[in-house]
Amino acid sequence: MKSHNQAAARRGLAAWRETLAASDASRTVIAHLEAHLADVAERMLNESRTEVPQLANAPKVISDRLRRHCELHVHAMLRIMKLGFDLERADFGFVRDNAVTRCREGYPLAALLHAYRAGHRATWSAMSELLGAPDGSLGPEDTRGLLALSVFAMEYTNHVSNVAAAAYSDEARHRARVTSRARAELLDALLTSDHDATIARRARDFGLEPAGDFVVFAVRADRSDEEQGERWLTNCGRNLEHLVKAHCAELLIDVRRREVVGVAGARPGFDRDLERLLR
Repeated sequence: MKSHNQAAARRGLAAWRETLAASDASRTVIAHLEAHLADVAERMLNESRTEVPQLANAPKVISDRLRRHCELHVHAMLRIMKLGFDLERADFGFVRDNAVTRCREGYPLAALLHAYRAGHRATWSAMSELLGAPDGSLGPEDTRGLLALSVFAMEYTNHVSNVAAAAYSDEARHRARVTSRARAELLDALLTSDHDATIARRARDFGLEPAGDFVVFAVRADRSDEEQGERWLTNCGRNLEHLVKAHCAELLIDVRRREVVGVAGARPGFDRDLERLLR
């Protein structure tokens, strides 16, 4: 579902489409992007690396992947320009795929969106410089053309940011569900001694050392109001995690319907620390 602001933005861009399609400025920009695609992509990449700390010292394999992603954006902008500046006709699958990959790698969403803003600002700057005279001035037609291109650049950045944020959030929710289910299954296996060949690997995935000593703890909610009991358990789980984490080697905790269950990797004296914390 599109928001009112998104719909209004589309109407704003639509109002400029005739100007963009007929503009010499647009034709000049299209010709430049086609002739210098790699250079424009490199400029996007450099701007992003300058502004986004997570990209500043990225290894070559990551830089090469980012460069290719920037090139795909230049291709996408060219295609949209040739299709009458209609964002709805573009394929942004590469934006979704990149967002999903970045989420899986633990890359922050805020940094991803920051990189988009920086990269596409560099593209707009290239357009502006291309249309300007040596003294920096613009003629009336180029001024109107650049204004129309500015609307397009802003709407393109807004659109790809929304696509990326939605794909990233969907993947994050999926991973949270998978992790929650895996955590619950591991806890059940540890508490019931229902161990199989995968138990050691699964335990290590959550930071538990299978050969170590563990302390198991549980807190039940004996409340008649089920909704209030679940809320109390959720708060209890958060507080326990905050209190206990500093005193144990590893911690696996899960909030269930009427109880909080945890398994902690035990350091020497951990059981006494836990007893003291819970008094």
